[in-house]
Amino acid sequence: MNKFLQEVENFFATSGWKIVIFMAVLVFGIIIVRLICKILRKIMLKSSLSKTLCGFLLTILKFILYIILIFILADIAGISMTPLITAFGAAALAIGLALQDSLSNLANGVLIMGTKPFKIGDYVEVDGIGGTVKAIRMITVELLTPDNKK
Repeated sequence: MNKFLQEVENFFATSGWKIVIFMAVLVFGIIIVRLICKILRKIMLKSSLSKTLCGFLLTILKFILYIILIFILADIAGISMTPLITAFGAAALAIGLALQDSLSNLANGVLIMGTKPFKIGDYVEVDGIGGTVKAIRMITVELLTPDNKK
């Protein structure tokens, strides 16, 4: 039992400051991410961007900021960054390839919401099909044709 206590004491004597720094960076990192997101949410909601697009962009930004925080914490903990970045890159590539069509639709939705080429109530024609825009969502645009089909 005495040897165990001595090992615990040695661990905290050699790694104590590293643990304190890790916890401080974790707490301040979370606070900073939340503060940045809160400030950007206020700025975006005052802009001409739609609420849906603002929410989407903030979600992506929050994800990226937390990933950066995780990389910083891993570096503080002494975890080698090269395998971590390689694994993250491989996972992102696999997800990107698997969701290629959905991501394309999502990117088109962001472009439509950002550029606002049409709004709800406008009559549009796409590939020979025309209709009145009833809803604009991130992945889909809902049209109501003259013969009441969605």
